[in-house]
Amino acid sequence: MSRPEEDDNAANGPAEALAKRKRATRLLRGVALVALVLLLLPHGIRWGMTTWLDENGAVESRIENVDFNPFTGHLAIAGLTVRGAEEERLVCKRFEVNFDWLPLANKRLEVVRLKVQGLDVDIRRRGDGRWVLGGIALPPQEKKEEKGEWHWGLGSASLSRLALDLHTEEIDERFIVDQLHLANLYSWEGVDATPFRLQLSAFGGDMVMKGHGRPFATPISIDADLRIEGMALNTLEPLVERPIGGELDVDLAVQAEKGASDGPLQFQTSGEIDVADFLIAVGDLRLSGASLDWTGAFRFSAGEERPWALEGDLVAETVALDDPGQGLNMARIDGLEAEGAQVLPDDVIIDSALLSSLEAFERPQVEEQAPALEKVTHLLEADKLELGAMRFNDEVMRFERAILTGAEIHMVRRPGMGMELSAWLEEDQQAPK
Repeated sequence: MSRPEEDDNAANGPAEALAKRKRATRLLRGVALVALVLLLLPHGIRWGMTTWLDENGAVESRIENVDFNPFTGHLAIAGLTVRGAEEERLVCKRFEVNFDWLPLANKRLEVVRLKVQGLDVDIRRRGDGRWVLGGIALPPQEKKEEKGEWHWGLGSASLSRLALDLHTEEIDERFIVDQLHLANLYSWEGVDATPFRLQLSAFGGDMVMKGHGRPFATPISIDADLRIEGMALNTLEPLVERPIGGELDVDLAVQAEKGASDGPLQFQTSGEIDVADFLIAVGDLRLSGASLDWTGAFRFSAGEERPWALEGDLVAETVALDDPGQGLNMARIDGLEAEGAQVLPDDVIIDSALLSSLEAFERPQVEEQAPALEKVTHLLEADKLELGAMRFNDEVMRFERAILTGAEIHMVRRPGMGMELSAWLEEDQQAPK
């Protein structure tokens, strides 16, 4: 005869087995549902991205592959191609980003790592000021002040092999970014420095800039070293709106600082600037030369009575001043050395200057005023001109000493009006103060 407990266990056995089977079925269904969501999620991301691109100006958009792991926060997009209505393009070989979900609870969007490879994009600015990237019109920026606003952060970013075709009214240039690295960029930790390194090619030259900045601090600041090699200045003519030319090399230390949103900007540089085969047009005249080397500093401070100042030493070789319209050579200098130069908005001060092998030419007046010269005549020839303690501005032009060495001065009347007078100055004759 069986005991009551054994009868109860025998009766409950099938019920427990059925309950276990139901729990296992629900678990399997949950796992299958999660697996299905994870399987379809990349396709949903790809569909959502291409739909958004098509709705915002893309004629054609395609993504080869999307890989997303919501548990690790890793998103990878490969083979992104976008075509615009005017043949604009946006092509990205690979884009990877890692998110950290935990800071979202504190209204912080944190990207742990960002990596972009092989990006080729057209960037245009329309007449209404809106920017268009690869045919996608970016929405206008609207400044919103919200209480408890969100913050964002970037642990590290690495961008390589980027080609940016920039088209605006002022610039039509292709920028090749070989490398861009930056790290430690957090809007909620403004005091921490953000190191960066940028290497790109544009305007016919190469540029490397490395240093650190504090974009979220008060004041905002940047401290960097800038090197430029072989930049073609004629590509900058649309910006300066005058003919210029030459090959630019730069080696500068750059510091900049800006206070609060309405605070003044302070900017200063120090180092060397070299220009080979330089040319610049000033009015009807053209200044050119074989080389120009500047060593010194530049300072800019908004809001001051004298907002900028240029200080340093200048060396130039084979300098010429021409009037292309008249076909005349105005002046020639084989060598120019200026020491202790200070250039201010309303004043120029030079401690000393030396001009070697100087030739100056007469410029004929307008034909209505007087007949043009039959030939270009030297007004001044000198082996050397030394100037000391120079100062000139709108009110005064003076120097404490001027020494001409091996100089010849010509005074010429107009053709048909008489004589020619030549005067020789003894070597090392000093002009009166």
